Amino acid sequence: MFDPPYALFVVAEDIDVHFINDTLVRGWKSLDQASWLLWLATDTYDHAPMRLSNDHIVEGTKAPISTFTSPWVGKSLEECGQWLKGAGDRAAFCQKFFAAIDEYSKADGTIQLCRIVPAPNHPDSITVKCYPIDRELAAQHFFVLAEGDFEQRLASYQLKQLHFKKPDRSKGKPYLELGKGWKG
Repeated sequence: MFDPPYALFVVAEDIDVHFINDTLVRGWKSLDQASWLLWLATDTYDHAPMRLSNDHIVEGTKAPISTFTSPWVGKSLEECGQWLKGAGDRAAFCQKFFAAIDEYSKADGTIQLCRIVPAPNHPDSITVKCYPIDRELAAQHFFVLAEGDFEQRLASYQLKQLHFKKPDRSKGKPYLELGKGWKG
């Protein structure tokens, strides 16, 4: 597991505060109301969770919020990930994994679970791999997340979509090759 909270970026238009609050509460309830695991990302580190000098557990955004205008609408997941990586050592949020509310989130009841991957031979660049997960299960996915597990779940999601001939809303290739010799 990587240290929470995990940033939640709103990259789609027409996402209202009710949907954001519902997403935050679903994550909180899925962990038996033990922790607010998702942090609603703004465009400034001034509002970001920062490490404290003691061992205080830093939580994410507590619902309900009354208003929110996302500065990330229309931005790429790579832009979101690059911004996270720029936070430095004082940041008390995960800089390897994050979540995003995208253009399919409302209709599908999902959020994107994203992994930041350093670009080969370009230390300052990143790529982002992601796959959609049910908002109800997002916090649980983050809670048990490890890099290898992410790759397996990405592959599993892609195979399931291929098998059932449904749209693949993921991004990136898992470690293993999909579709070769697989009849679905």
